[in-house]
Amino acid sequence: MVGFKEKVEELRRFESLCYTICVTLLKEEREACAAAERTLSWIFADPAFWAAEEAAKPRYVMRICMRVISERGKTGLANNVPSLQLRAK
Repeated sequence: MVGFKEKVEELRRFESLCYTICVTLLKEEREACAAAERTLSWIFADPAFWAAEEAAKPRYVMRICMRVISERGKTGLANNVPSLQLRAK
């Protein structure tokens, strides 16, 4: 089981990738920051991410970024709490 501190350290490796994807897709810094934060929060709580092989994690981060961004229009990004039922493919 991965502890809180280890999860935070691991997610720091993906912060830049996550933000880059979000800002590239959204073209707006404030929205991109919010989307990246939501993505990292989702991933933090997602057991599938922690079980994934290391090589699959960047692609997984990209997929979650895209999901968070696509769902932001449905409820508004600030209120968007996506389901954690997503499974790695």
